[in-house]
Amino acid sequence: ATLTVHGTSTLHNWSLTARQFTGTAEFGVSNGRVSSLSTLHVAIPVRSLKSESSGMDKNAYDALHAAKFPQITYELTSATVTYPGGKSSAITASGNLIVNGVPRPATLHATASVRSDGTIAVSGTTGVKMSEFKIERPTFLFGTMKTGDAVTLNYSLMFRPTPGTQARVEGR
Repeated sequence: ATLTVHGTSTLHNWSLTARQFTGTAEFGVSNGRVSSLSTLHVAIPVRSLKSESSGMDKNAYDALHAAKFPQITYELTSATVTYPGGKSSAITASGNLIVNGVPRPATLHATASVRSDGTIAVSGTTGVKMSEFKIERPTFLFGTMKTGDAVTLNYSLMFRPTPGTQARVEGR
């Protein structure tokens, strides 16, 4: 399971990747495809976001106020599932994304598939702006370089079946 945040700056593109998650989801499965999504909660520790530079990591944790808001969370409010073809399902999930302690409505568009072992793979991409979450864009080189406001979130999650109808997200 991964979440990668891609962004830009006046000097170069950058990315941060998290591989630690907790969460639960309740999917319906019919004819080997995801047919519904009724609950979804995912939490990502801010300090699990890593780049190729510990200095960049520190700047990101400072910008996200990691000490005060240690997690990024997403909570589903509603979802629709369609079948674009093949064995995959398309999910449009509406919910609340909380970053930097600021909740914002967020719609995620994802592709889901059921694997032979019953694991459900979900992946997608969405764009957000740091300013929507009151994140002061990090600067470096004494303020001469600044990150762009828009970032892209790429996510790939694996939900393992557990007793009952819920699945939990894998990630470490």
